[in-house]
Amino acid sequence: MTVTTLSKLWQTLQPQDSQRLYALIDAAAHTHIHAHIEAWQPPAIALHPPGFDLPDEAAPWLVHLKPGNTFSDWYLQEGFLPGWGIVLHSTHKLLLLAEQLTPWLTAQQTDTQQRLLIRFYDPVIIQAYLSLLSDAEREQMLNGISGIWRPVDADGVVEHLMPTETGLMRQPTDLRTLPTEQKEPDETPHADL
Repeated sequence: MTVTTLSKLWQTLQPQDSQRLYALIDAAAHTHIHAHIEAWQPPAIALHPPGFDLPDEAAPWLVHLKPGNTFSDWYLQEGFLPGWGIVLHSTHKLLLLAEQLTPWLTAQQTDTQQRLLIRFYDPVIIQAYLSLLSDAEREQMLNGISGIWRPVDADGVVEHLMPTETGLMRQPTDLRTLPTEQKEPDETPHADL
């Protein structure tokens, strides 16, 4: 990815007002994800679904993305478009959002009562998963989340999923067609935890 594409990603993903930008990343998608989280120490927490003994290297990670942060830039350059996870806009602090999302990582199979791991943070799965939830379930899961960004392809098409009263509104953006913005992304400080 070029510096221009990274700049366009920051420009496109930048949240408004008091929103924070988070990535929900599948650490099992690439061997460097957990190592870079450990080395660069971004504000992050591994989500450990109840009943599953996932090592941190294979767990989903919720990471607060910030402009100029080494991990944030690396993830957006190397992992977002290839589909290692999704990006969220939320008013919640990191720990509260982690607590809210963790229960949605599992589901119980009705015929066998077996607990299943649900990788709803997979960009290919998120839209279908959210459409399967009832309105009440979707509202509970997305409480405090104003939007979800998912890569559609590795060439630069991303899609913004926004919760509405009637379901999800979808807005695709082709990064290749955006003008390059010259200003730096907003570096408004937020309390991480």
